[in-house]
Amino acid sequence: MWFHSVWPEPLPNPIFFTVPLLLWAVLRLGFRVTFLSILVIAIIAVVITSKLHGPFIHVTPLMSIIELQLYLSIVITSVLVVGIISSQRDMLLEELQLKLDHDLLTGAWTRSCFMSSFDSEAERYFRYGTPFCLIMFDIDFFKKINDTFGHEVGDEVLSKVCKVINGELRDIDSLTRWGGEEFIILLPNTILDGGHQIAERCRTKIAEHDFLLEQQITISLGLTQSSKNITMKDMLEKVDDATYTSKRNG
Repeated sequence: MWFHSVWPEPLPNPIFFTVPLLLWAVLRLGFRVTFLSILVIAIIAVVITSKLHGPFIHVTPLMSIIELQLYLSIVITSVLVVGIISSQRDMLLEELQLKLDHDLLTGAWTRSCFMSSFDSEAERYFRYGTPFCLIMFDIDFFKKINDTFGHEVGDEVLSKVCKVINGELRDIDSLTRWGGEEFIILLPNTILDGGHQIAERCRTKIAEHDFLLEQQITISLGLTQSSKNITMKDMLEKVDDATYTSKRNG
């Protein structure tokens, strides 16, 4: 009798140990897949229990129903909470990645994002011979704009220039803020003639755009094309030299 009285209560139903597994599934497989799986599990559990089978069967039907309800409540609540937290985490990570990849003022790509895309285009060029071009441009006399109208107006000019340029680019092209008022356009699957057309179109659109200033806004552009054994450093140096030549020649 003494031995029986001190023996601990029976262990919880082993089925409850599936809860951590389901929570892990939320993080690995996503909330939608896991929640649909839980609905299937819940239907199966209810059907089996109603036929007096399965892990929730006890001496009294009332205890079976209580334990089944407890299990489903714990699972559904836990998965909902973890799923919501996981979704919010993914949204924050996506927002953070967006800020890392794009310049906050102009919306253009950052250098790190450009370098990743350049590497992809270079690999495609060396493997399949698919050409690509780089256009570098900067805003002429931008320091004078800041000194005359203020930095807020200068920021508006940067933002508007990017908006106009993006309007002239294809979906596969990308605009990167290289630094200050200097930008780079990556043109995949483009030969030199095609790159020249895009560059000239961008130059013309900026010159014709009304920036609501007393001073006309213009840009100077340089252009280069991928070639055998050329590196990112080589292309950047070539397009930078071309940009300064364009600026010197007006």
